[in-house]
Amino acid sequence: MGYKHITLWVAIRSVLIALTSLLLVIVWQTDYMPVTIATIAFAWVAQVALLTRYIHRFTTDINRFFSAMRYQDMSLRFDDTVEKAFPFYQKMNQLMHEFRLVRREKEEERQLREIALEQAMAGILLISQSDMVDYANREALRLLGKLSVKKLTELPNNLGEELAALPIGSRRVVAATINGQQRKLSVRKTGLTIGGVSHTLISLADIEQELSQTEVDTWNKLIRVLTHEMVNSIKPITMLSASLTEEWTEVASSATAASTAIPSNQITDLTEALEAISTRSQSLNRYVENFKNLTLPKQPDLSTFPVKGVFERVKTALESNINQENAEVTITLSNNSLSLTADMLLVEQLLITLLRNALDAPCSSHPKRIALGATQTDESIHITVTDNGTGIAPEVMEHIFTPFFTTKANGSGIGLSIAKSIMQLHGGSISCRSEDGCTEFKLVFGV
Repeated sequence: MGYKHITLWVAIRSVLIALTSLLLVIVWQTDYMPVTIATIAFAWVAQVALLTRYIHRFTTDINRFFSAMRYQDMSLRFDDTVEKAFPFYQKMNQLMHEFRLVRREKEEERQLREIALEQAMAGILLISQSDMVDYANREALRLLGKLSVKKLTELPNNLGEELAALPIGSRRVVAATINGQQRKLSVRKTGLTIGGVSHTLISLADIEQELSQTEVDTWNKLIRVLTHEMVNSIKPITMLSASLTEEWTEVASSATAASTAIPSNQITDLTEALEAISTRSQSLNRYVENFKNLTLPKQPDLSTFPVKGVFERVKTALESNINQENAEVTITLSNNSLSLTADMLLVEQLLITLLRNALDAPCSSHPKRIALGATQTDESIHITVTDNGTGIAPEVMEHIFTPFFTTKANGSGIGLSIAKSIMQLHGGSISCRSEDGCTEFKLVFGV
């Protein structure tokens, strides 16, 4: 519709210019007065000027329109009110409005994709030419122990070279040491084209963390079932033993008062048997409560607190054990003002477990020395509990975090499994290194 108006307007102006030119020639060839000729000539010049101005405005606005489209400047708007007979400007304004809507929708889609990638459980790396990292989501940076990464070669321990060497379409398990922690990463490499440029998409997943979480979930389900069954079995025994004890006390008292011929040794034996049943029932109840401790809350109660204060409270809580073992416990921090954001009560529970294990560990040299240490890097906070004991045998090391596994005569085997669950709850990790004369447990918390 706009083009028809433009064509009509130009045609009318062209016809008027032609008629004016013809009239000027006729008048010029006759004997009319110069004033008449000047008037007609002025009219001709005016018609040409109007046509030229019209075409210049139109071509200028068209160039502005295409320039705005080229540089994606959607703020451009044409004045479509000056010349009502020129609806072409209205068409261009409508088109710019539609482009603005499309651009906004694409931006919203881009933001949605970005949010989805940032919240993805898997690590995502987008690699362009020359092994440049165009994008890395939060999970990828966490797995790689980096705050940012611009090139694959920046990854530690030749991990970048190994990822770059993987063929497109492959899926491998890659072992890597990151911030002192051994990790097994499931790596998948996919090729794609963005804007005509070839890219590589690398997805990363921590296999051990996934397996550990599955293991913990399985144990939690088992523990809930065992707890339920044990409670249902122990409660009747406890109630029955209490009732029998009460009744037997009355019978024994009546028999003694009536001088009934019940041997005193039988009274003593039966009384001790009932007391033993009651004691064991109470012990089983406490054991069931230990089972319940294995199931932790799904979300930690996070707060920021000084690490030194936690160390000192843990040391104070086990002061009697420390004195009994004649042990020396030292606290070392890279920064006395070092703070940690975590569930403080769970962290204290974890450290008490590790410190108690260190105190219980056999030691060939005296005095027994235990060190609580904390250091901070750009990516994480490391907490260590180190002792000078005889170490942990390799065949035992494989099972120390397995629930109910213990080498202690009176141990329950749940302390270290709880410690591992606490670290998984915080998105961190726990590891153990043991050599002759030294055992070190390391906790890694993300910053």
